[in-house]
Formats: sequence, structure tokens, C-alpha cells
Amino acid sequence: MSELLPPDLPRLRVLETALRLALAEVQQAIQAAEEQEAARARWWISWQRRRPGVRPSGVLHRADCWWRGKADLSDERVRALLDEHGERIEMCPACQPRPPAPESPPPVSPG
Repeated sequence: MSELLPPDLPRLRVLETALRLALAEVQQAIQAAEEQEAARARWWISWQRRRPGVRPSGVLHRADCWWRGKADLSDERVRALLDEHGERIEMCPACQPRPPAPESPPPVSPG
């Protein structure tokens, strides 16, 4: 057994409880950070100029792409634009973005 741990069961149980609580706090902090990360703008689209009446097309870029532009789209917005414009939005050959996967629908409960 480790020299850092107390030898008796009651103190080991207290330590176990404290560590479980600390782990729960860390897991909550990770979840919050992941939610913030998902909400951050990580994408942008360079739209091609078109004549009026012609549907727009563009190129999807990651926020860190060297091509000139500013990330202003969240994962959710990119998914919506890809759904709306489909193949008219190409992937940048320089940064090779991997578009965010569509969110899966919640499971249907039998009822």
C-alpha cells in the first residue's frame, strides 16, 4: 500500500468520498468547457460572387485557415448552411475542414 494513504478504513472512506466529489467537479468543468468550445465560432465560408437570381456557392474554411477570412460560424450554423446549400459549399483544399457531424436526434422512448 502507498505511504501516502492512511492505513485505516474510516479515513480511506473519507478520502474516497472527497476524491469522488472532486472528480465530479472536474467532470462538470470539462462538460462546461466542451459546451463553450462547441459554441465558439470555428468556421467561415468564403462566398462566391454570383449574378442576382443564381444560388450562392462557397468554400468552407476552419478558423485557423491561412486564407483571408474571419471565423464567424458555430458548428450549429455550419450544419444548417450545409443542409441548405448542400454541394454548393465545397471544402477548402488548404485547411481541409471536416464539417461538424449532424447532431443525432434524441432516442424515441416506447410509449
